[in-house]
Amino acid sequence: MINIPTDVLSKYSSILAKKSIPISYQQYYKMWVRYYLDFCYKYGLSYSHTESLVQFIKKLQEKNQPQFQQKQAAHAVSLYYEIVQAGVNAEAGSNITLDAETISCSEMTREIPPPSHVHIPGESGSEKESVAVYLSAVSTVQTSTA
Repeated sequence: MINIPTDVLSKYSSILAKKSIPISYQQYYKMWVRYYLDFCYKYGLSYSHTESLVQFIKKLQEKNQPQFQQKQAAHAVSLYYEIVQAGVNAEAGSNITLDAETISCSEMTREIPPPSHVHIPGESGSEKESVAVYLSAVSTVQTSTA
C-alpha cells in the first residue's frame, strides 16, 4: 500500500476541514485516496488524470461497492486533485513510497485536470457540491460496457 508523504497528508487534512467534511468521514476519504493511488500504481495510470478516476470508479463498480461509496471515493480523489493542481506535492523532496520503489511527486503532476467536486448527500452543506466527476465517471463506464 502506498505511503502518502506527511506534508501531502497534512494538506489533504486541511482541505477536508476547509470543505467541512465531517471528522467521522475523514478517515474514509484518506483511505480512498490511498486506494486510488495504489490502483493507479498497480495499473500504470496517471495519478492526476481524470481518466484514472473513471477507471477507479469502474473497478469499484466491478467489486459491487455501494453507490454512496463510489461517490465518496470520487469526491475524495477530486479533493486530492486540488492538492496536485496547487503543486503542493511537487516541492523538492516530496516523494510517495510505492512498495519497494519511490516515485517523485513531480511525476504525479502530469496531465492535471481542473479540480471538480462530487455531491455527497447528507450532512453539512455538502448538498451544494457538484456531481460532475461522479456522473462523468459513471456515464463513461456505462457507455463503455454497453
